[in-house]
Amino acid sequence: MLKSQKSALAFQLLLLATLMVALGCRRESPATVVPTQSDLEERPTHESWGTDSYLSENGIPVIRMRAPYTRRFDHGDSTLAILTAMGEERVYATIYNSEGAVSATVEANEIRFVEEQNRFDAYGEVVVTTESEKTLETEHLYWLDDARMVYAPGFAKLRTSDRFVQGYELEATEDLASYSMARVTGEVEVEDDP
Repeated sequence: MLKSQKSALAFQLLLLATLMVALGCRRESPATVVPTQSDLEERPTHESWGTDSYLSENGIPVIRMRAPYTRRFDHGDSTLAILTAMGEERVYATIYNSEGAVSATVEANEIRFVEEQNRFDAYGEVVVTTESEKTLETEHLYWLDDARMVYAPGFAKLRTSDRFVQGYELEATEDLASYSMARVTGEVEVEDDP
């Protein structure tokens, strides 16, 4: 091999190695990063007491959240609101369907709402009630607006007018009309024929 060919090959290998290192060390854009626990230990960008906030799209309500105390953290293009219960007062989120009617109300000790994703996580003695008088109880629940679904990754209890089921890994429509669970046990009322 000629000396100039060796030099060109060495330069190409060096350039390739530099590109591989640069691509491997790429950082995520702050726009897609959700605040971490260490971010939450910092001071919030905003604090409020007795909050009542609404989110709507094209004039149709999506969610209403009420809390005794709210902290807001801005992290790049992402905003996290932490709604916290105080004393006997709990945190509430009312979820509306695509027509603007109430689908469900969520009650919890804490709700963490990520604005850019229209998603919240509810923690601590979570109770979901629907307009059709269905009730869900769990310790952790999350709601995704785009999917119009709620998920309870742990243990959950669901009550309707004629049944009681309990199990794990609940996936349900936000109005609890349709759901699935793993490791289910339950009771169903059966009417006798006269």
